[in-house]
Amino acid sequence: MSSSVQILNAVSAESDRRQAITTAQCYIDMARGVAAPFVRLFGGTPPAGIPWYEVEERAAELLRVLGDYAAERQVTLVVETHDALIHTALLAHLIHATNHPAVGVLWDIHHPYRLAGERLESTVQNLQGLVRYTHVKDSTPIANSTDFTYVALGMGDVPIDAAIRALQQDGYDGFLTLEWEKRWIPSLLAPEIAFEHYAEQMRDWLAEL
Repeated sequence: MSSSVQILNAVSAESDRRQAITTAQCYIDMARGVAAPFVRLFGGTPPAGIPWYEVEERAAELLRVLGDYAAERQVTLVVETHDALIHTALLAHLIHATNHPAVGVLWDIHHPYRLAGERLESTVQNLQGLVRYTHVKDSTPIANSTDFTYVALGMGDVPIDAAIRALQQDGYDGFLTLEWEKRWIPSLLAPEIAFEHYAEQMRDWLAEL
């Protein structure tokens, strides 16, 4: 289940912290009610004027509070490789600092590679043992630009098959979930086409692995 809670945005003002807790708890309760095992959290943007070590300390404390609430309801919180935490070294350090069994990582395989320019090997090393859920999508870069175009799985150059292999070697046996953002990008393939292609391509890759 996806929430809009942004952890780093909630570490400055107490009112923001309370709002983040209240909102996250609502999503955790909903997840429990429908037997959804995960609730997604975003990183957000760290507030200006606060040293990163202090931001991380406050964020870890907040995640531990939410982790306790989630664990009591058999739900796991997953912080996505997104926003400021698209840099997986930062995200991994935060999750290790949190040190809570009900708090892990949602690895959007596309974003650190395409948007942060991380080498897959670095991402895999940073996130070792932390991934609880995944988002999978593919893209191609636009020439002479920092932009890109989402494409059907396997039609781009995001090393998804290598990422899946690394996940398996790390003992991951969870979902490999297509994230298809047609609501925000109307030019994308229709879901009924993209989803069927995704399933076929993923089965081929998994058979090879």
